[in-house]
Amino acid sequence: MATVKVLVPYNFSVHDFKAFDFIVNMLAGRRDAAVSIFNAYPPAPLIDLTSNPELSKMKGGLLLLSEELKRKREGLEIAKQYLTTRGFSADQIDIVFKKREKP
Repeated sequence: MATVKVLVPYNFSVHDFKAFDFIVNMLAGRRDAAVSIFNAYPPAPLIDLTSNPELSKMKGGLLLLSEELKRKREGLEIAKQYLTTRGFSADQIDIVFKKREKP
């Protein structure tokens, strides 16, 4: 059971890796540490493209949103790999990729 838990919000900016470097400097090699990399993404709109021929024009945009979410998920995996190559084991790192919900 980890006694030191760190939640790192990851927004795909160049500054995020400064937080990772800080975590590596403070906690790398400690077996009692756990890191959660977190990102909340805006959900793609749910549109029935078959209900109206005009809506089919939106299909390309929705595909782009889908591809962007895929790239972000891959980016979180890269961030996890960054930490694993710097002293953390894969079981110490969790990825939380959740759809943003309105309150």
